[in-house]
Amino acid sequence: MLGDTRWPRPSAELDTQEHLRRQQRHQPPERKVGDGTTEAALRAEAETGKPVGDGGGHAEKATAAVTTLQELVTKLRGRKENLGPDPALVSEIDAAIARALQRITALRGGLDMWNNRATLYPKIWKPDGTLRNPIGPVSALPPTPPDQDHQDGGAP
Repeated sequence: MLGDTRWPRPSAELDTQEHLRRQQRHQPPERKVGDGTTEAALRAEAETGKPVGDGGGHAEKATAAVTTLQELVTKLRGRKENLGPDPALVSEIDAAIARALQRITALRGGLDMWNNRATLYPKIWKPDGTLRNPIGPVSALPPTPPDQDHQDGGAP
């Protein structure tokens, strides 16, 4: 049973994973691109050359998250081996490991796109990965269509 004190509960590892999950999903709507994940931001930044949110930094965030999740999986696997007969806790750890591995795969997909941005989007990126023409941040809102009085996209 989960309350059994004979077997240490891997709460620190599970709490770390929960913190990463909550941090991932708490983005204000105006800063959200795609499904709001770090990998969606990476894809948008690679596709457009525009930083998402407060200046980008999503490649660093994704890299750090992958490292943290890999360490978490290693710790949880080690804890699982030393748990003893607690099927509920083993199941909880297995589910946490599966979630972490799924996030690692998704984050790596975004990082792969970011790392190959110059090849995938050569009109935007130079071969060294720098922008051809620096541009402003991505808006989560659709562009305003021009109307009769504002043919420049809605600006007064």
